Amino acid sequence: MSKLNLPRRTSGGLAPALLGGACVAGALGYSVIVGASLLPTDLNTPDGAQADTVSGLSRMSAGPKADLQIQVTDRTRAYIQNVVCTGDTRSDPGACAALERIDKEEVGDPFEEVSKAAVCTDQTYGAQSAAVTGTWKGRAVDTQLNREGSCEEARWQKLTPVTDPLS
Repeated sequence: MSKLNLPRRTSGGLAPALLGGACVAGALGYSVIVGASLLPTDLNTPDGAQADTVSGLSRMSAGPKADLQIQVTDRTRAYIQNVVCTGDTRSDPGACAALERIDKEEVGDPFEEVSKAAVCTDQTYGAQSAAVTGTWKGRAVDTQLNREGSCEEARWQKLTPVTDPLS
């Protein structure tokens, strides 16, 4: 004779229940710790004095600081424009944010001249030239740009945020 009553297996058990409980407890703990940090805080102390922030982020400027004068000439016109970056991204011209992106994407100063050891073509890309003077992030800037040779053209294209007429 054969037995038809085979042992039943349950989908649950003690191990899955403990694992599930641990996951729920971990999620709740994470929510309490991280969730509390996302709530707005009142930085005013009871006596009305402003509290200092621990990280110091409130004292950091959001954007770059610069005071540049750009003189651009080509065959038919010449113009001078000033770019002043106060560090306030809401009121600074778009050229400030563009230069900051260039500064972060490239290694080194966005106004750095082409290395003498660079290998470049001799092709002329345009008649434009520019002189940039002033300060960028506290460093003095005094450089000439033109569109003669592939390396200078690459440099010109990189700096179009200040060499193109500002709107």
